[in-house]
Amino acid sequence: MKMINSPSALGQFHTILATANLMAIIWLVLRFLTPFGWAFSTETFSGFLTIGLLLITGTFGAFYFLLTSSPPIEQERNIIVADHWNDAERRVISYLLFNSGECFQSDLLENCMFPNSVKVTRTVTKLLEKGAVQKFRDGMGNRLVLNHHVSLTKNRRFKFGK
Repeated sequence: MKMINSPSALGQFHTILATANLMAIIWLVLRFLTPFGWAFSTETFSGFLTIGLLLITGTFGAFYFLLTSSPPIEQERNIIVADHWNDAERRVISYLLFNSGECFQSDLLENCMFPNSVKVTRTVTKLLEKGAVQKFRDGMGNRLVLNHHVSLTKNRRFKFGK
């Protein structure tokens, strides 16, 4: 699933206002905070020239931000939907969701009603191939960690404990 976030018109309006504010600040600095502030009055040629340059720069800056939109930011999230997987795979995903996303592989045999360890191993291998879980060696056993992008609806989950 791809999500596209494009800049809104309000964001472009804020950019235009920021440009106008920057031009106003430059004008105020030139007019009042420099020793030659008297030279930038509107009654002299240099004052008209300075005001004209600031207005032209501000106008071009506003049109630049208005007409050139930044490319949309694409975030690719591969959400894995586990609703249509077989019962053994959904049972493992449900148990991982019940245990905050991680457990030992040996816990699956005891708590998920698997007939033998071969079935657990094969199911975990299928889940590893699908990218739903990650397996880490932890001491004498394997720790399974659920991928954050796995989705399983509530009515397709199995009930455990409590």
